[in-house]
Amino acid sequence: MEQDLALQVARQTGDLLLQERLNFIKLIENSTPDNWTVFAKGLAQYEAALVAAADAGVQVLLQVQEDGSTAITTVSEDPWTYELSVFFAATVLTTIGYGDVAPVTVWGRVFCIGFALLGIPLSLSFIAATGDLLASFAAYLPIKSISAAIPKGKRRTLVAGLGTVSLLLGFIAVGGVMFHLLEDWQFLDAFYFCFITTTTIGFGDFVPSNYEMLNIESPDSLRYCTAYIMLGLAITSTVIELVRRQYAESWARMQELSSRLHGLSSPLAVALRRMALTGATEMDLDPELMRQLRDMNRALAEADHRDVEDDPWDELLIMAEKKKRITFVMYESAL
Repeated sequence: MEQDLALQVARQTGDLLLQERLNFIKLIENSTPDNWTVFAKGLAQYEAALVAAADAGVQVLLQVQEDGSTAITTVSEDPWTYELSVFFAATVLTTIGYGDVAPVTVWGRVFCIGFALLGIPLSLSFIAATGDLLASFAAYLPIKSISAAIPKGKRRTLVAGLGTVSLLLGFIAVGGVMFHLLEDWQFLDAFYFCFITTTTIGFGDFVPSNYEMLNIESPDSLRYCTAYIMLGLAITSTVIELVRRQYAESWARMQELSSRLHGLSSPLAVALRRMALTGATEMDLDPELMRQLRDMNRALAEADHRDVEDDPWDELLIMAEKKKRITFVMYESAL
């Protein structure tokens, strides 16, 4: 859908570049000190044609003639190669969307909308399943023995949290080294690109190219980046799921305790007011209210104990030990 139009635009901009170059050469030959404004206008037109040709993926080849003069030829390359198309599809399905390549035809955009509507849910399901598969490997790691070697309490929770974050940062650092070698980027730029990619931010200021004017001779960078995107999103989703579970459990316990406190606030206020007016002691309080207060105190103590003992690595082991259930549905048509 996009290939024919891209090649047509590239050929047109290439021809325009050659024509503007000839016009500019004629201006130079006929230039006088009095017509510098015409010369400046011709230079601006030639520069605009050169930029348009570069944006369209036109290669400009400079040739030196036998008489010492120079000439240029243009080569229109296909910007929608198979590797670049697969890379574009991966950025669509993962909602990264760098923005460096986009469909421009009507049918190309219509297809992109349908492809995204159908493919994004499937892609998210695939990434989640891949994350569960990666988490299943945690069952073979000595996580329990490592946790047992760390004293219980907040230190274990801190170590587990740092370990989870270090896992994600380590994967990003590996990607940074890979793109540092493939793209000849600075390591910090490559690390930044990997972080922006794995978190699906996708600014588009850094995009793997490893090609010259869209003439891809070594598409390894795009292939590695596509695989890195899928694996990186799976690892990121696993880490985010661990954090989400911790927050969800803490929030549920807080909501439960808040509801119980709200239910006791009115009877307790009445009892305290009565004690202030009559001089009664806590022994004179309603036995049912005292029981509820003791239960609330016990629940608060248990909640604090659970917050200290909760270990994100335990959640990872739960995800690893979770059995997958596959259901086969057989349908027999009556036709």
